[in-house]
Amino acid sequence: MNQPLNRIDGQPSLSERAYQQIRDAIMQGRLESGRRLVYRTLAEELGISPTPVRDAIQRLVSDGALQLDDRGVAYVPVLTAETYIETINLRLTLESMAAAAV
Repeated sequence: MNQPLNRIDGQPSLSERAYQQIRDAIMQGRLESGRRLVYRTLAEELGISPTPVRDAIQRLVSDGALQLDDRGVAYVPVLTAETYIETINLRLTLESMAAAAV
């Protein structure tokens, strides 16, 4: 017998809120390409401790939104014209397929 999961009440964790803020800043171009992300600096800007920032950055690396250099320092990847065009073409293809499926 399958039991449904119980709802989790409450506010998003600090890690989740840091993740959302950093992700949004990347998507909106407020964190420029190539910028190194230092946990302590971001934590000070967000007004929280470095631990949730570290968790958020690790999640963004896992998502592919950030990259790590050889020393393990996270940075915003540089978006080349080739990558941008490839992304646009993939998006057009997927949107066309989605529209055809409706």
